[in-house]
Amino acid sequence: MFQMFKPGIDTAVKLVLTATLFAGTTGTAFSQQRLMPETAAAFDRFIDRVEQSMARRHDGASVFLWLAEDQTRLDAAEAGDLLIERLDADAGLDDAMIHNWIGGMFIPDVTIDDVLTVFLDYDKYPDIYPGVIESRLLGGDGNSNSIYQRLRREDIVLDTWHEAGYRMLDGRRAVAWSRSTEIREVRNAGESNEELLPEGQDRGYMWRIYVYWRLEQRQDGVFAECHSISLSRNVPFLLRWIVTPFVRRIPRQGLDRSLAATRVEARKVAEASAAIAAPAVN
Repeated sequence: MFQMFKPGIDTAVKLVLTATLFAGTTGTAFSQQRLMPETAAAFDRFIDRVEQSMARRHDGASVFLWLAEDQTRLDAAEAGDLLIERLDADAGLDDAMIHNWIGGMFIPDVTIDDVLTVFLDYDKYPDIYPGVIESRLLGGDGNSNSIYQRLRREDIVLDTWHEAGYRMLDGRRAVAWSRSTEIREVRNAGESNEELLPEGQDRGYMWRIYVYWRLEQRQDGVFAECHSISLSRNVPFLLRWIVTPFVRRIPRQGLDRSLAATRVEARKVAEASAAIAAPAVN
């Protein structure tokens, strides 16, 4: 259900991130940065505006699907393409970056229930989504749940907690969401001296991650789109011209892989359901 880390990031991006994004002014391997209260508040205001816009989609005041805003885009998705676009993310922040991405696709021969089955099978996420090394349901009633996940990208490991859920809007449309409630970087992950860094006092790879899905049933499958919004530290000013394009690639790559993995798994669920429902052949 989430936009995941991309484990196989290319060497150039890895070197740039290691040597610059997380480089401190003292020349140490990385520097910690504090998430300032005003930055967190600005992100919350940004989310409020986005969710207000989403509510208009949900109640019919605007087009439900981002894909359906452009017939060419809708046709490309129905033909099998994954469509991804970076949206406006201006929140007037100097010390942080908001990564605002949306992507959509068509999953043939599945139902909304098949896709929701994928989203709700939290314990199976490590087998579905790249970068998830641990995932479990902490509690909830299905419609609203608390979950824990450990995520990895290269040498960065994060312990994350989320409130997640879904809602059927009518017989053919559904929405699902995941909002991080706590993200803490893990130092020396898997070692005897493993420790969690204080929340908001780490290398700033990801301080917040909110993910929203919209699903619409069609006769021959489901249109599914994912809107991912995350918050990370900013790039040092003198390095932004070279580093920022690489940093912005990471959320896009993660969204691409998350969409693709969801499509593959939803097809598996649909095929398994069809096999169970099929009459036995003597």
